[in-house]
Amino acid sequence: MVLCFIMGLQNAMVTKVSKAEIRTTHVTGMVTDIGIELGKLCYWNLAKPNASKPLVLANRQKLRVLATLVALFFLGGVAGALGFKHVGFSATLPLAILLLALAVVPVFDDVRLRIWRRDLLAHIAGHARDWSRGVGKDLHAVWLAARHTKENARSKAPRSRRRN
Repeated sequence: MVLCFIMGLQNAMVTKVSKAEIRTTHVTGMVTDIGIELGKLCYWNLAKPNASKPLVLANRQKLRVLATLVALFFLGGVAGALGFKHVGFSATLPLAILLLALAVVPVFDDVRLRIWRRDLLAHIAGHARDWSRGVGKDLHAVWLAARHTKENARSKAPRSRRRN
């Protein structure tokens, strides 16, 4: 379960940081994108450029990023296998803690942007005020009911038990 959590957290973080352009747990997609960019890099544009037929150009920065990610994914797999062989399952825990620490900033940004509004304190204060008024009315109703019950009990009690 921890490994699934780590992979999901890693994928979510990289997806958020890259604005949904890269998903690091889908290596086959990255390798396909590398192949596409290499094909564009090797393509020889014979026709003269015009508006109807744009030049085929490789995105070298994207190619560098994808190649680096695949290489680091491979190195991480080797390091994980060696760590599991020598340390065991607990070798994944430091990675999980590191990813949690890295995820704090994007989570905080989301909370700040989506939940915290400028009028949040006024909104909370309004709800608290309404709640306290409701509680005050309920307490008053309970007090009145208890008082009414005591008066009814006194009036129904036999004369010998009544207080003067």
